Amino acid sequence: MTAVGDRAIKWVQCYLDDVWPDLVREPDGGTILLTHLFEAFTPNRFPQMIREYAKENDFIIVTKDKDFLEQSSLMGHPPKIIHLRLGNCLVQEIVDLLADQSGQIKAFDKQMSRSYMLLP
Repeated sequence: MTAVGDRAIKWVQCYLDDVWPDLVREPDGGTILLTHLFEAFTPNRFPQMIREYAKENDFIIVTKDKDFLEQSSLMGHPPKIIHLRLGNCLVQEIVDLLADQSGQIKAFDKQMSRSYMLLP
């Protein structure tokens, strides 16, 4: 398992170093990425895309980031959110926690009225 954030950061840094300098034309509005609809890829766009994908595919978002909780409070559910309060940890610790809590997670998934679960 690779954290999406780590891969995304490496990709953006490579893009900025190797591609962006050849593409910049004045005036530069500061937008470095565009969505498939050629809209500016703002800092909030990535969580929105994850949320939309999870909703369309009936996935539960498992995150350590409270931004998804805030979005869920504003927009409701689906998708459901599992918020991990682990701090800095190894990916294996997350895998172990989810495996240990699999029964509770399955029950949470079946409860239509609940949209948020806090672990541990």
